[in-house]
Amino acid sequence: MKKDYPALAADILRLVGGAENVSFVMNCATRLRFTLKDMDLPKTEEIKALKGVIDVIIQNGQYQVCIGPDVPDVLKEVKKLCNFSGDADTAPEQKKKGIDRIFEVISGVFTPIVPVLMAAGMVGALLTVLNLTHILPETSPTYYVWNIIKEAGFYFLPFYIAYTASQKLNANPFLSMLLAGVLLHPQLSSFESLGVDQLSWFGIGIRNVSYANAILPVILGVWLLGYVERFFTKFMPQVIRAFAVPMLTMLVVVPIELILIGPMASYVADFLANAVLYMGDHFGFIAVGIIAALTPIMISTGTHSFAFPVILASLASNGFEGLLVPAMLAENLAMAGAAFAAGFKSKDADEKAEANAATLSACMGISEPAMYGVALPKKTPFLASIIGSGIGGLVAGLFGVRFYTIASASFVGLPATIGENSMKSFIGALITIAVSFAAAFFFTMLLSKKDGSTEETAEEAVKLNGPAEVASPINGRLIALSEVNDKTFASGAMGEGCAVIPSDGVLRAPADGEIIMLFDTKHAIGIKTTDGVEILIHIGMDTVNLNGEHFEAVKKANDKVRKGDVIVKFDIDAIKAAGYDVTTPVIITNTADYASITKADTAEVKAGETILTVE
Repeated sequence: MKKDYPALAADILRLVGGAENVSFVMNCATRLRFTLKDMDLPKTEEIKALKGVIDVIIQNGQYQVCIGPDVPDVLKEVKKLCNFSGDADTAPEQKKKGIDRIFEVISGVFTPIVPVLMAAGMVGALLTVLNLTHILPETSPTYYVWNIIKEAGFYFLPFYIAYTASQKLNANPFLSMLLAGVLLHPQLSSFESLGVDQLSWFGIGIRNVSYANAILPVILGVWLLGYVERFFTKFMPQVIRAFAVPMLTMLVVVPIELILIGPMASYVADFLANAVLYMGDHFGFIAVGIIAALTPIMISTGTHSFAFPVILASLASNGFEGLLVPAMLAENLAMAGAAFAAGFKSKDADEKAEANAATLSACMGISEPAMYGVALPKKTPFLASIIGSGIGGLVAGLFGVRFYTIASASFVGLPATIGENSMKSFIGALITIAVSFAAAFFFTMLLSKKDGSTEETAEEAVKLNGPAEVASPINGRLIALSEVNDKTFASGAMGEGCAVIPSDGVLRAPADGEIIMLFDTKHAIGIKTTDGVEILIHIGMDTVNLNGEHFEAVKKANDKVRKGDVIVKFDIDAIKAAGYDVTTPVIITNTADYASITKADTAEVKAGETILTVE
């Protein structure tokens, strides 16, 4: 059956607060990801109840509506209803704490480009395996062709980031990509061929910096571009605005980018290079741990460019490198462990697949998919990777791990740790890999629980507390859900359960818990029990059309209830007289969390008697 995407899109948009409450919307593999002006406006339980919606998740400042594989079709219809390109003057964002705002921007910037990172990272991992097994040596022309995929994925990262950052920071996307094009222009780093000793702007020298793989300079540049463009748009006469605003914006932003913002990462890299050398000379094995802990931060900000020259210098002078590459080994495997933990605790199949692919890529020495696609957007895995990297780095320092040639800081680079007629470094590297992975995995799980991002699942609650029982909320006759005269309920699309044909108009709490949703029309109630069972009780069919008439709410949303507490009273005779079926479904909306849901084998029930057993 053809799905009604326009209707679903319209319902979702209405329930998130209307187009006027939306600053930005995009999609990932399974979800519509909204940036909302007021996160209190969405009617979450009503959205969850829509046919075609799997779940709603609020995370990293985003309001995420889970749709499944049809999400691109739904997004297309949502965008037809209104333009969410965003404007700083008309779409102010909610005030958030500094760190929350930073991670919200990071999530918005990197989530859309996860497919690019996955493609590049996994192609790189595949080529590593093919080369290692001599199936496709790195000297093969075919290898070169496929390697371009990996290289283009990361080399042109500024372009991808410029576009997504423009969407998040309210800047013109095409001027943002033009800025990225300026940074990646070949003549910017090879101006000697033009007969110029040094690039300058009105006598101010421009430092020669490579912006391939650049991240922070691009995001900051796009942020500035947005403000500059809006300034000129505001004051420029309309008759010349079309050409004057883009021209003046770039004339102002490009020099600032090349003179101040862009080289900033390079200056930081120079400082870090000197700091690394100093720590190596004075801190012993602890230096490896410190550098390893800082490596995720340096990579995420693009300030790690100093590493390769330092590594080469160390190999040339000492015949080995025992500081930076061991630290990178710890970082790669810690990032793999954090990504694996994120996938392990996720209930979303697509997120699991992405996290597992990123884990494999990081194990092969390419940690960007894990960092940008998993760790940074989710925040907690990134913090855990820092801790895991530090612990792994300390282990690498204690065991004196050394690399005797240029090699990937990963599983495939292990042969490079064998030297000086000893396997000591090789063994130390294996232990470093295990410790880094395990530590990051452990701290991702631990911190997720502490910050509340991983709640006890309903399945875990059942294992801890035994089977959960759901009592009848009302007196009446118990029937199977399939007998309900409504396809949405009868099909089980909203979850398994049963229904009661009520004999009176008093609805009570079916278990101890909390009212997580009570419709304004008072005909539908959502309850989460203390055992983690999520219950939807829907009084009658299509009774939403009564707009609350004949219903009286005794409790309200967020109230705690005990089994048997009266929640809603309704005039059953008046509702029947109005032509409505009063059959009341009782649905377990988190059915997927349980192995079985069993209906009681009885006909007549009284409020308080068990009608469902959840295991």
